[in-house]
Amino acid sequence: MGDRYRLVGRLYDVASLERVLYRQPRARLLELLGPQPGATVLDVGCGTGLNFDGLQRLVGPRGCVLGIDAGASMLAAARRRVCRAGWPNIHLVQGDLTDLAGVLHIAGVDPDTVAAVVATFVLSLLPDDASVWAAVDGLASTHTVRVAVSDLGPPDDAPALLRPVLRALTALGGGDPARRPWDRLLARAPAAVHEVHLGGHVHLAVGDLRATGEM
Repeated sequence: MGDRYRLVGRLYDVASLERVLYRQPRARLLELLGPQPGATVLDVGCGTGLNFDGLQRLVGPRGCVLGIDAGASMLAAARRRVCRAGWPNIHLVQGDLTDLAGVLHIAGVDPDTVAAVVATFVLSLLPDDASVWAAVDGLASTHTVRVAVSDLGPPDDAPALLRPVLRALTALGGGDPARRPWDRLLARAPAAVHEVHLGGHVHLAVGDLRATGEM
């Protein structure tokens, strides 16, 4: 994911224009994910923890959110967010997003307890997200796993004056709008919900990956 996210934890929430552009699609993604009472949910590439408020509500007091990120600066900001809110059911792990199995082992999490995986605005930043999907496929080989993905695409249908701004934000963030990581989920879960926001700038996809033999 490069060095751009390693030192920007304190500034990310403002610099990313989260409140202006991305808060509503993020909330919609978690709405589509739906309640996960008592479940363990992985927030892959959790960044500063912008999903945490919504996720901890979905899992409830008996559930657990495991926030995973490679950047120490981003995790430090996430840790401050967790401490301020007093969320005892959110745990943070610094690790390689392409080695989810290793991260779960380090965190002492049984893969069979993972009910959902969330990845917001992160998969298109990776040089290759194939290993992430391989890990998700591994989780879903024994039980149904609900997967929620949001990422950035080309804003071709956005208002003309807004398109250069959205393209610049994607470039500054290091994302590749041609990557289309939501298609990986749609290929695995044809019944998944797919929504397009901000004229193509934001894509959401949520669906269930089912183990072989499950109905």
